[in-house]
Amino acid sequence: MIGLAGTSRHAHSADAAPLTPVYAIQGSGATSPLQGARVTAHGLVSGVAVDGFFMQDPTGDGDPATSDALFVYTWARPDVTPGQCVQVVDGLVTEFYAKTELTRAAAILPATGCGGALTPVELPAARLGVSPTLALEPWEGMLVRLPHLAGVVHGPTRHYAEGEKELALLPARWERVLRPGHLWHDQSEAAALLTYVNNRLGADLPEASFGQTVTGPPGLLAVVDYAFGKAQVLPLPGQPLTVTGQVAPPLPVAPAAADEYTLCSYNLNGLGRGPAQLPDAGDYAAALAQRGRTLAQMLQGCTIIALQETGTPDDAAALAAHLADVHGLGYAATALWGPASADGDFPLTNSLLTRQDRVQVVAATLSQGCSAQDYGVYDPGACAAGLYPLFDRPPLAAQLQVSGDWPGGTTALWVIDNHWKSKAGDETVNAVRRMAQAEHVAGLVQALVEADPAAQVVVAGDLNDYLSSPPVQALMQGVEPPLLHTLAYLPALDRYTYIYNGAAQVLDHLLVSANLGPQVAAVQVLHLNADFAAGRSAVRGSDHDPILLRIRPGGAASAGGNLGFGQIAVEAFSAGGMRVAAGVTDAAGEYRLWSLPVDALTLRFRAPAGVQVTPATLTWQAAPGYQPAPSPQVHHRTARAAAALALVTPNLAVQPLAPAQP
Repeated sequence: MIGLAGTSRHAHSADAAPLTPVYAIQGSGATSPLQGARVTAHGLVSGVAVDGFFMQDPTGDGDPATSDALFVYTWARPDVTPGQCVQVVDGLVTEFYAKTELTRAAAILPATGCGGALTPVELPAARLGVSPTLALEPWEGMLVRLPHLAGVVHGPTRHYAEGEKELALLPARWERVLRPGHLWHDQSEAAALLTYVNNRLGADLPEASFGQTVTGPPGLLAVVDYAFGKAQVLPLPGQPLTVTGQVAPPLPVAPAAADEYTLCSYNLNGLGRGPAQLPDAGDYAAALAQRGRTLAQMLQGCTIIALQETGTPDDAAALAAHLADVHGLGYAATALWGPASADGDFPLTNSLLTRQDRVQVVAATLSQGCSAQDYGVYDPGACAAGLYPLFDRPPLAAQLQVSGDWPGGTTALWVIDNHWKSKAGDETVNAVRRMAQAEHVAGLVQALVEADPAAQVVVAGDLNDYLSSPPVQALMQGVEPPLLHTLAYLPALDRYTYIYNGAAQVLDHLLVSANLGPQVAAVQVLHLNADFAAGRSAVRGSDHDPILLRIRPGGAASAGGNLGFGQIAVEAFSAGGMRVAAGVTDAAGEYRLWSLPVDALTLRFRAPAGVQVTPATLTWQAAPGYQPAPSPQVHHRTARAAAALALVTPNLAVQPLAPAQP
């Protein structure tokens, strides 16, 4: 007999209790009509996971609105095999994050009467604008067949506990319609087309990065699952998936010149020795080496680095020591113990690394906020009676003196390093808390500006919210004059630092006070983490991408525009004929020219075949800060021909491009 730990294997008989059909447990709605009841049910095992199995009624009720299967949670790996007929005795019907399950069964017994083998149903193709959660609810837990699994990776392979992996694919037939670039967090209709593939049933899931293509064998067999807010496809073992295409990581940035300094922000993804982080000494040493390579080689020894998810202040010191010993970079680590630094499992601390040859740390403090709402933060003495601490990871505010080859030789700078409340848990509570955190940080900046109108302030870090979100906007507008968000200078296709469930988004930010705007020479997100599977990138050490800001205290210009077509080369030349910057328009037609001199410049445009740019040369006086560049007229030969044809044939109907059988 088959039993659960702690239950009697012989106390029940497979014929002792009346059976409730699986489809009656599932019901026709999003939740079970029998939630909270105890039932006995039987069916065929379709797939086995480490903590339970999927059980399906072999006949079903013939109703397409009701699933004929569900998940039986057993905590440990159950002693059942695919295809076996089993009976779950006295199981509790629950909704685990909206997935119907049977749990706490009195026994799981071998049974008869299930009939023959399961016949997989063909899974319907995703449709634009149709929620996959609703679309796949009738197949929850059922064995399905995917005629053609072929998709482009938008969510690189993620690794979870106990070896579980997942990737998100955009079906190939939709790729040509929805691209260029990523799917974005606010494109809910497009995101509904993603297929989430998970290896929970033991399939061999490959390491695949953004832009690669993953293909399954014809008629791939899988079970439909629903976990933590999204429908998933769980392939059965023994059906290899193939990966094609190559994705190259970005090139290292240029090191800071003598007349400028670089400022970076980077979430280190739990670089600590906590039990839930890197308790093994070898793993910790490897993580230090990986993070060190990113900072030393890819960021070229960034002058000032605002770090989030350093485990404790000791881990910031260990990273600085590693950079000195292995890469010859002299950094000072600034980190102060905060509430989350003492977390027993996953300590977290905001910290700064500053180049000792160029930066002096004048003062540093943690600035805890206080709230009438109790968020469970333990920070004794931080708030008055009746108020509660707002931050698990209080902002680290540091006063710096930066030296370089510019007028005066030094510049004063304030850096406020942040790690706001994550989106994990109840977002209706989290969003309110992040708004309060935003208002607190805006108040810090405003106080600095009021005390010294010439104060130069950078607000950096993982704010755990989007570029246009109310908390980030409140931070910007809560200062007079408003803060400038440097990522807004980037082309839209480049404006992301994180990918979640296949959707690109900005979670990491670099904002500057208005008086720093004329000094911004360049902004860059190094996409060396978010786009890559954990096992594929030589430098990947986090799920966040680092951001780099290049500041030239003597003044700098940058410019950009949208020419409507990709692959148009744009070059900038000084009055003396020297090329000072170059770029190429991306797939959306955008380009940027960074680190320009504040001077009279000539722009030259070179278009690919079929595209005409008029005039091909423009003169322009660049001003300090970021600005739109003068734009020529751009035409495509095919577009002009179509326009002329439309004039001759006014009733010509133009059919929109659409995929076959969406």
